Amino acid sequence: DIIVENHAVMPQATGAAIELIEGNMLRYAAVRDSRPEVKSMQLPLVGSLSGRAILTGATLICNDSETDDRVDLEACRRVGLRSMIVTPIPYRGANIGVLKFYSSEPGVFGDFDELVTQLLVGIIAAGLSQISETEALAMKGKLLEAVQLKQEFVSMVSHELKSPIAALLGALPLAEDALASGETATGQRLLAIAMRNTERMKRLVDDLMDVHAMDEGHLTLDLKSVELSEIVSTVLADLEPTARSKQLRFAVTQPQE
Repeated sequence: DIIVENHAVMPQATGAAIELIEGNMLRYAAVRDSRPEVKSMQLPLVGSLSGRAILTGATLICNDSETDDRVDLEACRRVGLRSMIVTPIPYRGANIGVLKFYSSEPGVFGDFDELVTQLLVGIIAAGLSQISETEALAMKGKLLEAVQLKQEFVSMVSHELKSPIAALLGALPLAEDALASGETATGQRLLAIAMRNTERMKRLVDDLMDVHAMDEGHLTLDLKSVELSEIVSTVLADLEPTARSKQLRFAVTQPQE
């Protein structure tokens, strides 16, 4: 933008543009022309002077578009272009586009202008290289951070889901056996454990939805005090079926008030 908007670097030019390859077309990445039809223009890579400059790697001058068979005459007439100079922009061993200056008058560009455009393209190429390396390092850091966050998230979710699933797998078979043998009270207690862990899994899914809502800025927190001993008792009750199957016992010691 700085280069194409600077009239002083090529005062005889009525317009300037940087065109970049996009598929088999060239699009305006920067242009000194306020007309919308010019800003949105695309040129064929094959059949235009810009495309020829990219393919040959040489700066090309058109003295009169009406008599030069290398140009896209229809596009030149749409822009109101009669003469132009185009210089390819190199990047990592390939030409990715051109710097173009053009005029509504024929024959306004010469050999000295070729030197000027090549110097300007050198500045563009150096800028692209510097920006690219900086952005690449930044993107690499963001990618590694994203991968790490994803791994931590998967590990956390897996751990949190593993506990209620283990409690369900431990409680339901024991409840089935207890109810089959007529131990109704024991069966109901084990079913209550299973139900509690089913609700816990639901809360975990709800928590995941809350994370999304928090990212979107739609979550409000409701902080309150909890009784730690009640939480410990609930956890032990959930683990009881699994502990029993492994012949394990828990003893809880908590500080006195």
